[in-house]
Amino acid sequence: MKLSDRNFFLSIAYFVAGLFAFFLILSGAQFGGGGLINVFGDKSPPHGTWYPSIYNGVVLDQDVFYYNIGASIRHAREADILMIGSSRLGMGLDWQKLESFSREKNLKIYNMSFGSAGSMDLSLELIKMHHLTPKILIANIDNSPDAIFFSRGFTDQTKLVMAEGQFRRKKYLFSKNTQLWLWNLNRYIPFSSWLTSQFEPWQLMYRSVETGNWYSAYFRQMNSTNQETPIANSNFGYGDPNCKGPEQVEAARDFLKEMATVGSRLLFTLVPHNSACKASLEKLSKDLNVEFFAPDVPALTLRDGSHLSESSAAKFTEKWLQQLAEARALKEMNLTSTETTAVKSAKK
Repeated sequence: MKLSDRNFFLSIAYFVAGLFAFFLILSGAQFGGGGLINVFGDKSPPHGTWYPSIYNGVVLDQDVFYYNIGASIRHAREADILMIGSSRLGMGLDWQKLESFSREKNLKIYNMSFGSAGSMDLSLELIKMHHLTPKILIANIDNSPDAIFFSRGFTDQTKLVMAEGQFRRKKYLFSKNTQLWLWNLNRYIPFSSWLTSQFEPWQLMYRSVETGNWYSAYFRQMNSTNQETPIANSNFGYGDPNCKGPEQVEAARDFLKEMATVGSRLLFTLVPHNSACKASLEKLSKDLNVEFFAPDVPALTLRDGSHLSESSAAKFTEKWLQQLAEARALKEMNLTSTETTAVKSAKK
């Protein structure tokens, strides 16, 4: 082989390696909290350190939390209030109102809800694995058939994350983040219609590293009209006052036993939707001696038949935060002997 040919192939190899390293750095920064994707597009995260958490139906944030990628777990560990539950909680609470409430009350609030993980087991696994000890733990104790919180077992998505190991899951995150970057790049420097057809997001959710809050960039609905629909469930989306949910007492008591070792004060809540049954959850919470709150907010709509629309999430969050502020757990938090994380940070 001639020297010129060898140099040519070496140049190609260096270019490919450099490109790979470039995307690896971008991917690591994105999931670690660099927020580099903010330079692209009108649907970028609003500010600060956000990363793609759901991309075209693929859940990415379980990997971030399970394998402690980036700073998300560190921020969750520092939280005064930790929130857990399904995607209905993540999409049902407005991130701007949560951040405003957090500043007003000098509290660090972290939203650790997940898509494709409706049961309590993933949350318990992460709490124990990463030694999370918030002063207050708020659980969205959904009892709909597709996301029963007080139930045992992991979803197929969670099992895959646990089984494949950190190295393979990091490669997977890298590949998905690279697809997103290529699609964004192609929007501004068009060079392939194939990229648009393959990688254009119909669903793209971001998540804040610092607060765990959710932000919806793209969420095309699955129906032909592509419109928000009113909640069909009666009683403000909480079901008939005499409705009966699934039997959950045994699993609920297991949850309380496991959380007793953590030492957090418990609060239960419910985000309304078409198959919720508030009445049975109120009774269950009373039997367990755990405070429960779920505000009645009229005229709410759903974006996909399951999750609150953005406008309804804002309305619901406003009332939800009012009730949270009046909760006994919050009022009885002993701030004289144990300062909140936000107050400690302000003194530094």
